[in-house]
Amino acid sequence: MRYVIVGASYAAVGAVEEIRSIDSDGEILIVSDEPYRIYARPLISYYLENRVAEKNMYFRPDEFYEKNKLKLVSGKKVVKVDPDGQKITLDDKSVIDYDRLLICTGGKPFIPPLKGIDSKNVFSFVKWDDAKKIKKLADGAKEVLIVGGGLIGLKAAEGLGGLGLKVTIIEKEASVLPLALDETAGKILRRHLEDNGVEMVTGNVASEILADESGCVSGVALDNGKSYKGDLLIIAIGVRPNIDLIEGTAIEVNRGIAVDRRMRTNIDNIYSAGDVVEAWDILSGSNSVIAIAPLAFEQGKVAGCNMAGGKRAYTGGIAMNSTDVFSMSLMTMGLTRNLDESYEIKSFKDANVYKKLVFKDDRLQGVILMGDVDYGGALTQLIRNQTGIKDIKDDLVKSVLGKGGLASILPTILSKTPVPAFH
Repeated sequence: MRYVIVGASYAAVGAVEEIRSIDSDGEILIVSDEPYRIYARPLISYYLENRVAEKNMYFRPDEFYEKNKLKLVSGKKVVKVDPDGQKITLDDKSVIDYDRLLICTGGKPFIPPLKGIDSKNVFSFVKWDDAKKIKKLADGAKEVLIVGGGLIGLKAAEGLGGLGLKVTIIEKEASVLPLALDETAGKILRRHLEDNGVEMVTGNVASEILADESGCVSGVALDNGKSYKGDLLIIAIGVRPNIDLIEGTAIEVNRGIAVDRRMRTNIDNIYSAGDVVEAWDILSGSNSVIAIAPLAFEQGKVAGCNMAGGKRAYTGGIAMNSTDVFSMSLMTMGLTRNLDESYEIKSFKDANVYKKLVFKDDRLQGVILMGDVDYGGALTQLIRNQTGIKDIKDDLVKSVLGKGGLASILPTILSKTPVPAFH
C-alpha cells in the first residue's frame, strides 16, 4: 500500500501517526512545495522577532521520519491530480502513483488585484520563507505597513514591532480581528496595540500600492484619498483553501474541498484534511472551512485511520483563536458576535481583562477571554460537545467572570467533557 500525502502540515503529521498505528509496512510519501521538514507555522512571527531559533521551528524531530519510515519530497509542487490514473504530477514533470491520497495543502494568501501589487518588498505572511525574506530586509527598513487586521496581520505586527520598526495596520472594518471580537473586545485590543506603538487605521480600504522609481514599495493609498508611507508592506487580508492542484478534476469543491465525516472526498481513495477542507462545524450544523492547527491535526488523524482501513469519524470543530498579542493573552471560540435575542450573554470587564460567555438553551455557544485565558481548553470542550450545563451554569458564570477561577467546578466540567490531546 502506498500512501501519498500532499502538504507538509499538522494534518500530515496526524495522518502519518495514525496510519502507522494500523499499518506498519505501507509506504508513506509526503510531497511539499516548501524546502523544509514539517514545521510549526504559528511560530513564524516568533522566528521573525528572534524569539524562536531555527532549530526549534520544527513540529517533529528528525527521528520522526526514520521511525515512521517516511519519505519526504520537499521543494516540489504538485500541479495535477489524476484520480482515474491514481497519480499526481509534480512541477518537474515527475509522476508519483498512489493507492491512497491525502490532500492537506492548507491555505494560500489572498492577494488583491491592486495597482502596484507587484512592487518590490511586498509580502504575504503565511510561510517560513515569508518570515525569512522579511527578516532580511527588516534591518534596513524603518516603517512597515500591514494591510489586514486579522490574526495574521496582528502576529506580523507583533514580530516587526519587536524588531523596532514603526508599524501601521490598515483594516477595512471598524476594529481588528473583526470576525472574532465583539465591539468591546475590539476596542480593548486596539488600545493595547496603540499602547505598544502600533498605529491603527480602520474603516478604510487600500486602493493602490505606491512605489518609488526603483520599483520598491513606498506606501499605500486609501479609498478616502489619504496615503501612508512604508518601506515594507505585508498583505494579510486572509487565506483561501489551496485547491489549485485539483482544478479540472471530479473532486467536489465548495469553499474548500468537500469531505464526509471520515475526511473522505467524493472519490473513494482520496481524502483531505486541514485548512483546505470544508469539514463538520458543530455550531452551524453544516460543513465549513475552519483553519486552525488543532483541528487540522485531528482531521489528519481521522483521515489517516480511515486510509489505513480503520473506522473513525470526525466529531467536528468550532471557530477558535488562541494567541497572545504583545503579551496580551487572547482566546475566542464559537459564536461571539452579531447575536440575536435568543442568546444569553454574560460578561465582565475591568482595566486589563474582558470575558464574555454566550449561552443558548443552557449550552455554552461562545467565549471571549482577554487578559485571563485560564481554563480556556475546558470551556472550548463544553462548546464542542454542546454539553448541557444547566446544573453548573450559575457556578460557571460566577467562576469565569469572577476572581476565583474554575477550580471548584473543574472536576465536574472535565467529567462532562474530557479535553483531547494536541501535541
